Amino acid sequence: MLSKNTYINLLVFLVLIFYFYSVGAQQRTYQIEHLTVENGLHHNQINSIIQDSLGFIWCATPYGLERYDGYEFKLYQNNPGDTTSIQSNNIYDLYTDNQ
Repeated sequence: MLSKNTYINLLVFLVLIFYFYSVGAQQRTYQIEHLTVENGLHHNQINSIIQDSLGFIWCATPYGLERYDGYEFKLYQNNPGDTTSIQSNNIYDLYTDNQ
């Protein structure tokens, strides 16, 4: 025959097992939002998409680089008079580095 403390420990153990099993079995849901020019995207043609470490979504387009912060888009385009602007509006691929 098991002691009262052993029964209590067994009961606590079983409750914890069921709790962690139910937490791990929960499904994750994701919200998918289709963004178009009606939502603020400047052009619907996108060559590449990437998310940076800060959570920004970057879109490479033939018309420039678009950054989405979850609320609005910002378009970066080549400005021939500005040496700090992007080199070309026609962007094909995006990559992130460790910085």
